[in-house]
Amino acid sequence: MDISDRKLKILSVIVKKYIENGIPVSSKAVCSGLDFPISSATVRSEMSDLYRFGYLIQPHTSSGRIPSNKGYRLYVSKFISKESISSEEKNIIEGALYSHSDDPENLIEKACQILSKMTSFVSVFTTPPSSEAKVRNIQFVKTGKRNAMIVLMTTTGMIKNKLFRCQYDVNPDLINVFSNLLNEKFQGKPLQSITPESVGMISDSNNSISMLLSPIINALIDASLEAQQVSIKIEGQTNLFSVPEIDIDDTIRLLNLLSDKNNVLSIISSMDKNLCIKIGEENDHQELKKLSIIIRKYIIGDKLGSIILIGPTRMNYSELICKIDSIATSVEKLLNQILDI
Repeated sequence: MDISDRKLKILSVIVKKYIENGIPVSSKAVCSGLDFPISSATVRSEMSDLYRFGYLIQPHTSSGRIPSNKGYRLYVSKFISKESISSEEKNIIEGALYSHSDDPENLIEKACQILSKMTSFVSVFTTPPSSEAKVRNIQFVKTGKRNAMIVLMTTTGMIKNKLFRCQYDVNPDLINVFSNLLNEKFQGKPLQSITPESVGMISDSNNSISMLLSPIINALIDASLEAQQVSIKIEGQTNLFSVPEIDIDDTIRLLNLLSDKNNVLSIISSMDKNLCIKIGEENDHQELKKLSIIIRKYIIGDKLGSIILIGPTRMNYSELICKIDSIATSVEKLLNQILDI
């Protein structure tokens, strides 16, 4: 159904005012927000049509109107514009992320925290899938007389640490031997090539240290398996309790949904665009049908990670997309620099 330009402009004013104030919008308020002269009677007539077409809701008999999910969708498709964040906000984002750019996972976790704090909504970040990632480097850190930590870094930026304990004293010479052996065997190879059999072959070919390698083999395999999984960071869950559109029971159900990694991945898998917005009933999960989500992909090399923002349908979509885009761009830049991509 085609909607006239005048109706579209009236809908735009209603959405903007409702986002700003959270109260039903009257015809008088609409008149004050339009950039052309129009009577309240004409606005009321247009608002009645928008209500009849399903773009507006009237919460109470004598109240103004608020946007429906259908109204938000029309507004997003017609009026979303790319805004720019201030130089101050941009510098804050880049400065905070740069201070964590020594570790890709810490960087992503910090970005998740920043987005949640900037928006007061729930922020979710996923790392790029690492099933096809390769070993970038294997290092060791001595943590005690007989304790050490293996550090596995992948080509997608994942860093996994695993502590292990030896039955012998750990010294720098042994650490160098272990590091050289494992990097010679696995550096540049797929993570999936790290198996008990392949690691065991190192022991078989180096009888003099085969017994010494036993705890390291287990730590390396565990680190490899973890690195192959998509990592999920979530921040701002308590912000849900401040969203008036959902009650405590709704909030608890949503928190339970987000606590399951498979649920989060299923939300992402339904998105086939670089930027996607789902409003209210458009969401597949019942727990999200009173909320909106914005999903933005970020690119590391040829792999995609995801950023999800969850909040009320009454959100400033243009402003939030701008914030997400700015953070995603900074994450892409820093991670690609770290990984020399």
